[in-house]
Amino acid sequence: MTATLDAAAGVEVADRTVRAALAAGADDAQAIHVFEELFEITYDNNDINMIRTTVDDRVSMTVFVNGAKGQASLTGRAHDLIERAATEAVAAAKAGMADPANGVFVGESTAVIEVGDVEPDQEQMLDAITRHQEFVRANYPLITMREPTYAFANVWRSFANSAGLSHQERRGHELRSDQPRHDQDRLTEDGHVASLQGRVDGGAQHPHEEQHQPEDEAGDRRPPRLALRSRLVE
Repeated sequence: MTATLDAAAGVEVADRTVRAALAAGADDAQAIHVFEELFEITYDNNDINMIRTTVDDRVSMTVFVNGAKGQASLTGRAHDLIERAATEAVAAAKAGMADPANGVFVGESTAVIEVGDVEPDQEQMLDAITRHQEFVRANYPLITMREPTYAFANVWRSFANSAGLSHQERRGHELRSDQPRHDQDRLTEDGHVASLQGRVDGGAQHPHEEQHQPEDEAGDRRPPRLALRSRLVE
């Protein structure tokens, strides 16, 4: 993945946001910075349609003025945008109602937490998709896969508040979406589309009843969406 985020940058952005809020007139403030890199692949029964990496960079803040709360969020981390958002959040707090529960948490900062892979295994992902396409074509020829997506997200979340507390974590995880449809869009009696959970041979079986599933080379009888799930984690 091409975009990177320095381990301390997110906390620095959150802390700068807090200082902007205090300068705008807040009594206390807290901020969250989120930076996400998303590598995704979309495909159909035969081809890979798209491979791309996108980046999402956003900041949100909560400010407190005389016990009242105001909030604002923005995309990006530009100084002028943060200052403008802080001014709007303070104005919202001044127009709000006081609540004794409003305030920032006081405590000690925590160490950075990192969970999951930092980079996607692109070759493994492409191989899993290719094997899934072959399996669906061989065993479910009437099923059309409509732009399913296999993705890997690497997300940094950083927090800071006016009490001096800060926290940062990074989590890498896989994502998958799939909306297969039967080519003839046959409906069962209760309105379900006869797709992966129902017969593809024209039978009237309810899509949630037990049924025989063809085996793949590994003897896997599960429907394609479950078989793919197992392949994605192999």
